[in-house]
Amino acid sequence: MKTLVHLVVISGLATGVAGCSAPQPVVELSPRQRAERQADLGLARLRKGDLAGARKAYNSASALDPFFVRAHLGLARCHYARGDLELEAAEYRKALALSPKLVLVWANLGHALSALDRLEEARAAYLEVVGLGRSDLVELPLAIVERDLGVPPSDKGVERLVRLGPFAEPSERPEALPELLEPTEVR
Repeated sequence: MKTLVHLVVISGLATGVAGCSAPQPVVELSPRQRAERQADLGLARLRKGDLAGARKAYNSASALDPFFVRAHLGLARCHYARGDLELEAAEYRKALALSPKLVLVWANLGHALSALDRLEEARAAYLEVVGLGRSDLVELPLAIVERDLGVPPSDKGVERLVRLGPFAEPSERPEALPELLEPTEVR
């Protein structure tokens, strides 16, 4: 009987009976981990429509880790939601300065610049997407920008789109391409 009591007490001490465990050490988060938490908070606030709170959280994330691309992308989304395309484009440029192969960011930069009627810059952004092998993402907006600039199509896929898509004469358009007539947003 005495042995059984000792076993229960010893096993209880070894497993840390509630209220008897040693205090756990406080783990300090790295600046990147704190920035990630702030970015998560920014996204949650953005989803709730709290643009001011989202901007504050994303700005905090950027201050904690200036090389944290997600903070700039979150700020760009906030500026887009507010209709401030200049600031949206500026944040995309910051993100691309840190990571220049982000295809969707180049595409969104092109969309913002196109909406600002900065067509040469928009074309350059779209051509970056083409150069990164994803012309499918920007065929229509690139074709529209190049048409508006009066330059020949720069991509074979874009050339085909101009020839067969919404810029072709109505009698030449194939019936299978109605979805190409309406531009879609990548954002």
